[in-house]
Amino acid sequence: MKFGIIFYAILGILALFIGIYLLQYFILLSIIFFIGAFINVVFIHKEYSLHKNDKIKYDENSIPDEVIVKYSPEINYLYFFHNDEKIEINIDDLDITDYQLSQVLKIFRVRFNNSGII
Repeated sequence: MKFGIIFYAILGILALFIGIYLLQYFILLSIIFFIGAFINVVFIHKEYSLHKNDKIKYDENSIPDEVIVKYSPEINYLYFFHNDEKIEINIDDLDITDYQLSQVLKIFRVRFNNSGII
């Protein structure tokens, strides 16, 4: 998860030090390394933002008891049974990340286990 941030930080520090070292020999080449260091700072910020926004906690009461999902003839499905009826949900149609989907499924699993339907 934090590998991307660490990777870009190491690359950025290396580019910065190489740029500083090359200042005494060839200024134009050192500018390229300074630009590379700046780009790495942008990538670090982007990675941090992605990981920060992915940590959404769901409250069990914030999710409705029933969710109606549109049916699509795609390959990537989530299958489950409700009232002896097989229901297929195209995961690509959902407008959430994989992490968010896993959190919602955990909540519904807890609700099912606590309902005594088993």
